[in-house]
Amino acid sequence: MRLYNEGAKRAVLDVELLNEYGEDAHIVERGMTLQTIASTPDAGKAAVMAAAHLDKAQGLTVDRSERDAPAPADDPVRAVGVLLLEYLRRKAGDERTIPGSE
Repeated sequence: MRLYNEGAKRAVLDVELLNEYGEDAHIVERGMTLQTIASTPDAGKAAVMAAAHLDKAQGLTVDRSERDAPAPADDPVRAVGVLLLEYLRRKAGDERTIPGSE
């Protein structure tokens, strides 16, 4: 991982990013590139994929597998969230269960 990071830092094209973000400049530059692709109207599938990656990286969405995964026993915050969602679903008349709430 260290070598990947070193190579990525050396490939940063915008030198100002190195001055402003230091070790994280390559991450910022990738974010900028993804945003450019995501907002290009004729980029097609690449735009959709770039937008999806940015949404996930920013915590705006989660993968279905992550969302539906049972709450680990050592994650009390997630466990409480699952219970709260289960309660709200049942109150609304939805009888489905949330994985991890059994």
